[in-house]
Amino acid sequence: MEDIAEVYADRSVRSVFVYVREAHPAENLPPLASMEQKRDHARQFRKEQKIKRPILLDDMTGSCHKAFGTLPNMTWLIGRGGLILYKAAWTRPDDVVAALNESWGGYQRRREDSLMPAYSERMIWRAGEDDRFIELSKRAGPQAIEEMFGKDGLKQAYGDKGKP
Repeated sequence: MEDIAEVYADRSVRSVFVYVREAHPAENLPPLASMEQKRDHARQFRKEQKIKRPILLDDMTGSCHKAFGTLPNMTWLIGRGGLILYKAAWTRPDDVVAALNESWGGYQRRREDSLMPAYSERMIWRAGEDDRFIELSKRAGPQAIEEMFGKDGLKQAYGDKGKP
């Protein structure tokens, strides 16, 4: 997502990351107990994942997370005036790029081609992301990996011993 934010920055597209909570708290990253701790975790995340976008912190009760659907990895594109251009229950960068290109192209052509916005929903399928999420889950600890992927995930992450 960092690359996408950089590519589209010159088109008045702004991208932010909203840090809502630890998705899979574990030994290294326990459940958040304070805004100070959330700030520390967000700083760690920024450094480890090389995040350049602004990171906004949700409050401790998850008001923003609740307002935008409570799903774990959502992406929204919101146009001028609050028009929802894209909403996804799971972030897939290639799909975000397609939505950005379609939205941008529509805005560019709307006057000359008399385009009108139309709403649609569709289901997309994702697969083959386990390796990436196991690697990301290592920052939280083995418990997070085991909860998401079971003993096989632990073996994949840490070898035959299944623990670091």
